Amino acid sequence: MNNHVINDPLAVIYNEGHWRINRVSPMHDLQYSKIKLKQYASKIRQALVSTINTNSTLKYGAIMENLPLLKYSEEDSNGLMITVTSSSQENSNKSKEVYAAILLSWGVSITVDDATHLPYMLERGEQKVGTAVKNTLQTIFDCNIKQYNFTQHQLLEFGFNFVENDTSRSTDPFVLSYKTPQVNFKDKLTLTFEVGDVHTIWNG
Repeated sequence: MNNHVINDPLAVIYNEGHWRINRVSPMHDLQYSKIKLKQYASKIRQALVSTINTNSTLKYGAIMENLPLLKYSEEDSNGLMITVTSSSQENSNKSKEVYAAILLSWGVSITVDDATHLPYMLERGEQKVGTAVKNTLQTIFDCNIKQYNFTQHQLLEFGFNFVENDTSRSTDPFVLSYKTPQVNFKDKLTLTFEVGDVHTIWNG
């Protein structure tokens, strides 16, 4: 069964399983024209070649796309998506996606002269590729990109806040799942409680 959703701008996010979340400061002189986006992607590819392409048989490609529908309101700036692929020199027609990133605002941007604020950057894929991409963006747009780090208590509070506002019956199941990111074999832990018991545990 295919659970992928189509015809929804947010599907590009929730059709994928795991994302790392970064905060981004305003990006100076960001332009959305096709020519400019190609130039930005070219600089990302050049950075990949110069910093991590130690394997001479590997070839990188990069695409930067405008996502005009990926925003909360008309006041928000358009979202952006960066996709990095790799292929072997022997078979350049067969490439695989090794990294993807989405920059978006979703109603919390600030206004800065000559700058675009896309405060959230979601990314998945190879860490070394992500480092090169983020370093390039910081250089091009004079911005800062830092990964969010959450404590265990913050994550629990985030999850249990949903329970506080949920309308489920006290006997309905509340499922906590942990899955190791980017592991192909089954490595998953699932715990199930009744919603009423979760209320009791969380509220002491």
